[in-house]
Amino acid sequence: MTKRRAVNVIVGGVILGGGAYFPYIFLSAENRVREVCAEIKPGMTLNALHAFAELHGLRQPTRDAGVNFLVETKTFGRFGCAVKLESGIVRNVEYTFAD
Repeated sequence: MTKRRAVNVIVGGVILGGGAYFPYIFLSAENRVREVCAEIKPGMTLNALHAFAELHGLRQPTRDAGVNFLVETKTFGRFGCAVKLESGIVRNVEYTFAD
């Protein structure tokens, strides 16, 4: 195999791999994010929620009361969890999808 052919094979592999990565991220997002949302339990504190969001690649909660949308950053916010907080304590969690 010539050097040029080897470079072409490597570059082609990188292009195909990159082209397959993004569809995979979106095709597997619903199940992955539903499972992540199920791990957020009522009674969790705001500090624990911050650590959880960082660990799972979710946007950080911005306030300690009301609904925070913790969306997955690698899907550009299309998939996430609607987390209702009262006084910095999780009260309810629902999976959300942005059309």
